[in-house]
Amino acid sequence: MSPTLTSERLATRVWAQLVYPPSLRHRRRHPVLTELQHLEQEQWLPAPEMVRIQKSRLLAILSGAMASVPYYRQRLAKRFGSGTPLDLPDAFASWPILTRTELAAARDSLVSTAPLPAAAIWNHTGGSTGEPVSFLQEHHYRVVNLAATARHDRWAGWDFGRPTALLWGADRDLAAAAGWRRRLETRWWRRQVEMDAFEMSAGAMAAFSRRLRRLRPRVLRGYASALDLFARHVMDQGRPFPALGGIISCAETLSSEMRRRLETVFRCKVFDRYGSREFGLIASQCREGRYHVNSRGVYVEILNGDVPAAPGQVGKVIITGLVARAMPLIRYDTGDVAEAAADEACACGRGLPLVGRVHGRVGDFVLTPDGRMIHGEFFTHLFYGSRCVRGFTLTQDAEGGLVLAVTGDGDGLETELREVVAAMTRRLGAGARLEVRHVSDLPPAPSGKRRFVSSDLAARRWADGDVEAGR
Repeated sequence: MSPTLTSERLATRVWAQLVYPPSLRHRRRHPVLTELQHLEQEQWLPAPEMVRIQKSRLLAILSGAMASVPYYRQRLAKRFGSGTPLDLPDAFASWPILTRTELAAARDSLVSTAPLPAAAIWNHTGGSTGEPVSFLQEHHYRVVNLAATARHDRWAGWDFGRPTALLWGADRDLAAAAGWRRRLETRWWRRQVEMDAFEMSAGAMAAFSRRLRRLRPRVLRGYASALDLFARHVMDQGRPFPALGGIISCAETLSSEMRRRLETVFRCKVFDRYGSREFGLIASQCREGRYHVNSRGVYVEILNGDVPAAPGQVGKVIITGLVARAMPLIRYDTGDVAEAAADEACACGRGLPLVGRVHGRVGDFVLTPDGRMIHGEFFTHLFYGSRCVRGFTLTQDAEGGLVLAVTGDGDGLETELREVVAAMTRRLGAGARLEVRHVSDLPPAPSGKRRFVSSDLAARRWADGDVEAGR
């Protein structure tokens, strides 16, 4: 065994047994470890037992919403009657679908009148459709989501003490955008190296590649398209990359071509993950390639019209959160589409519910005049917390011109747009041409999907293999 591998295994053992768990307890994060242990035991329960547990959790959420959430009390009192016990599945099938538009309009009435946990905070998302919404999440939700995420990280080969790498773009998730304490925690305690997916220049990717070769992370995690762009960069360099333990693809649709390229370049398996800001982890791939639902956190329906889709049929993804009580989101239309899973059990042996391939989530890069590739998620993050913008799209033509189409209303709309345009202009740099258009509607593409960012110029460069133009 080489000295490098010996020292790495020793460092991993020290971190995993002597540093990581005690520091979690010191930072009062031990509930995550407790929840993780529970999730790892629960995943091996037989499928019928998992169905029984999920129904029990679902019934608790529905009953709590009927009792303490004004939005549901007002709409369902006549349908079910005050104090009438709920049953499944009949009551649930009659529950109305909650759309993003309704969530934005009725936000405050969706908050429970029961005493809120002290740690409940507002979270925001622009989503894959470019429609910004806000929602309330409590500490327990975050504990469950962190534990479910750690469980899937382990499926991909990570474990406590093993170094990881992250290719991401949300400031709230990156240490570089935080203070020195967060940076110290990420780099030393969590042993994680990061790259900003909103700044995918050739120089930044070269520096990231050098850091990964030194650190030799067990798992690389990131946006699907950002991971693919980095893989193309590595291929262009012509140097074999040290094999990774696994790659976790998130936030966007992972195409078959992307998967093949990633597995070829990094010589490991890709584990795709599907989630959202509203619910955290929704479903994730095991080593057999099947998508397992995070049954502790969500209840998933795939609907064709108003009825469950048949196995292999594509339908709307409707989610009910099973943890957040402060603002329960019940039968929420994510705007994504996915296949209903086949009925047979997964060969991995887990009894968790299954879904088929997720088809939603497509985000493009925008190419700047100086040749930088900016991930589409950067632009949707600018609308987080907006109360006046109902939706947006950003399109770039083949010559580089950009059009920001916005639908919204309210006295603060123009102020919000000025701030957004100023932030876009700073990031796009000198020479960028940006036009703002107010529209009454943002129709979806013929496929039914809405692409919040699309770029003919970046797509053409991508197709030509010229993804580092302007270096």
